[in-house]
Amino acid sequence: MWTVSDVPETWDKELEREFRQLALVEAKGELTTDQAIRLNRLNRLRDEMLFAPSPDEVLMQLKRDRILADMERLLREYVAFEEATNKARRST
Repeated sequence: MWTVSDVPETWDKELEREFRQLALVEAKGELTTDQAIRLNRLNRLRDEMLFAPSPDEVLMQLKRDRILADMERLLREYVAFEEATNKARRST
């Protein structure tokens, strides 16, 4: 199975125009659900294409994500430990 991506290679004037038009519609409070989905997608594309992170920023984010995942795991273990300790104290 082949998947064809409709992601543009560059952020051009046409995409910028569509983005700005949808942003104005949103500012007026008249955005439909489909338009909101399209605006969110354009916003992500715009950020990725115009404000792409540097390799150092990508590596820093990967490290940050790994540290946060480790912290979450440790906090879950700690909560489970405390719950088990409290149950043991109550039963004695």
